[in-house]
Formats: sequence, structure tokens, C-alpha cells
Amino acid sequence: MLELVLCIFEVRMLRKLFYIILAIFIPLLAVGALDYSGRFWHTEIFTSTYAVRGIDVSHYQGLINWNKVADDNVSFVYMKATEGTGHIDSYFSYNWEESKRVKIFRGAYHFFSMKSSGQTQGEYFISVVPKDKNSLPPAIDVEVSLSYSRVEVLREVMAMSSVLEEYYEKKPVIYMDMNIYKAFFEDSSIANKIWIREIYIHPDFFARTNWRFWQYSDRGDVEGITGPVDLNVYRGSYEDFLKEFDLNQL
Repeated sequence: MLELVLCIFEVRMLRKLFYIILAIFIPLLAVGALDYSGRFWHTEIFTSTYAVRGIDVSHYQGLINWNKVADDNVSFVYMKATEGTGHIDSYFSYNWEESKRVKIFRGAYHFFSMKSSGQTQGEYFISVVPKDKNSLPPAIDVEVSLSYSRVEVLREVMAMSSVLEEYYEKKPVIYMDMNIYKAFFEDSSIANKIWIREIYIHPDFFARTNWRFWQYSDRGDVEGITGPVDLNVYRGSYEDFLKEFDLNQL
């Protein structure tokens, strides 16, 4: 009799555990499906307090309908302009002019390479990207191999930063993920503002980076863009945004 009671108890406990696991698994599966579709990204839970939202684009997004983008709560855009010293993004000129036409604040970014000097890459970027006082600071996208020397990476990135700051009169923003930050920039003396990529959880969970832009999703769904696009927020109010980057209302 006791064995029967224990057996029934075990069955009930297993059934209860099954329902608990199911209750946890189904919402996670639903969130995963929404993440994949781009209709919702789980880190939006952490970005709900940030009012200024933006995107970053390149030729991967193809021909963008900027009229529709402007109607989808997009305040700013960073667009790829150059890479290394021999590549110009095929949609840069179009994106640069069209985003301004629809009154979205714009900035250009450079995909950094350790195959040429920061000085040379800075000069190449300047040869492609127009100087516009009412645009966001240029951005340096650092996604180099972690095998490089910290000293070398910092030296070349800072060399490019100095060239761009002198020409555009705005200190460049540096884009990086958390691995790049910890390998090269953490505890360094750089004064550049940070644009951090962290698509899984709030970046402050890993390190106090004092980021100004946060790329929180790489599967965003924005009107006027076919396919997924990176989503970003600015750390502050709209008034802070204008003041920090010396921008005039469009």
C-alpha cells in the first residue's frame, strides 16, 4: 500500500514538473519565434525607456524606401561608407542624400581594417564622406581579430580618430561588441563615445562602458526596408541627443 501511495505521489510530482517546464518553455519558444521574425526582439524590454531610436544600414539592405522609414519612428541612421582603403559601399551616396531629404539625422561609418594604417583609412573616408556640420560624428566600426596586439589596435584606431576629428570637427564614435571592448578598449584612455553591440542583454550587465549608442538587435523590422536591419537606441532624451552632437532640428 505504501509503495502504491509513493508511486502515485511520484507520478503527480513528475506531472507537476512537466507542466512547470511546459509553462517556461512555451513562452521562450514564442519569444524565439518573434525574435527570428523580427517582429519583436527580446532586448526591447530593456530599451523601452530610451526615446531616441535609430538604425544602421549598408548595401545588405538594398534599395531603401526612406519615405517609409521616416514614418516608422526612426530618428537617426548610421550608414556604411567605406571599408579599409579600397571599398565604398554601393548604396552610400543614395542613403546619404535620401536620409537627409526625409529629415532623419545621419552619420557615416567606416569598417576598420588592420591591413592599412589608421591615418590612411581616415584620409580615404574623408575622400568619400561629405562634411556636414548637422550630421552625426563619423563612426569607426572595429571588428578586428582578437589576436591583434592591444597596443597596435589602439594606436591605429586613435590615428584614424584624430584624422577624422580634425576634418569633421567632431570626435568619432567607436563601434564595438563586448569582446572587442574587453580586449582592446576597457581601461584605456580613449575619450571617444562608444557605440556598443549587445543583442542578448543590457550591455551594462557585462561592463560599465558609458555607451552612447546601443545596437540591441540585428533582426529588426522597419517599414521601407526589405529584410532584417540593425536597431539602435541613444542613451538620453531627444534634447540630450541634439545637444551632445551639436545638431539643429531638421
